[in-house]
Amino acid sequence: MKQLITLILIFSATVCSAATGLKQSENSFILNDVNIVDIENRKILSDKSIFIKSGKIHKISQSPMSAPSNRIAVIDGNGGYLTPGLIDMHVHIYEEAAFTLALSHGVTHVRIM
Repeated sequence: MKQLITLILIFSATVCSAATGLKQSENSFILNDVNIVDIENRKILSDKSIFIKSGKIHKISQSPMSAPSNRIAVIDGNGGYLTPGLIDMHVHIYEEAAFTLALSHGVTHVRIM
């Protein structure tokens, strides 16, 4: 669970940094050894590497990648899981408008308690 939270935070930070207009190298990194949750096909893509360039997914590879320059960080995902969007695993929603509010803050999935 800790690995999942770490990967979600890394992904969220990347999306936020892309939105703020930072330089390319500041929001580019390589994430090795992760399992990608493929929502569209309902499966897990095991042991992948992802190259994020300018805040967007540039390449997904089966084998570990190395940085093309020393200004791009290489992060070991330690076999964690990478999911699309931002997930809030503990919400209390009493009105339907709360879903729209969550989405406006970047939360794409919620777990209602």
